Parts: sequence; structure tokens; C-alpha cells
Amino acid sequence: MANILIDLINIKDKLENFITVNDNEDDNEIIEIYKLIEFYIDKNCTHNIVTDYIDITPEYSKQIDYCDICMKTFN
Repeated sequence: MANILIDLINIKDKLENFITVNDNEDDNEIIEIYKLIEFYIDKNCTHNIVTDYIDITPEYSKQIDYCDICMKTFN
């Protein structure tokens, strides 16, 4: 199961880049595939939530919580 999840995470990243770069309304099927993969990952990932900080400005950081397996962010 872990190998499938890792492969799907990589595919999701590639599809996300494709969708962002092309931004074409004719890509509805690709967007649908992306959403299905995203749902599958969210449902089957054993989220390992990590707390980290990102710099917003040189003086200000923001705390973020994310899964270090699938990179999903949590608020």
C-alpha cells in the first residue's frame, strides 16, 4: 500500500503542475483524475503531522501543520 501511495503522490504533483501550467478548461478529465487521486491519498494516508514555521516576512513567521508523507496542510 505504501508504494502505491508514494506513486500516487508523485502523479498528483505532476498533474498539479500540468494543470497549473496549462490552465485549460478543456482539461476537465485531467482535473477529475487529479481530484480522485487527491481523495484516495487523503483517505489512505496515515498522516504524520509535523509542525513547522514558514517565513512570511523577515520579521514574521507563521506556524503550519502538514503531513510529511503526502504534504497535505492542516489548520
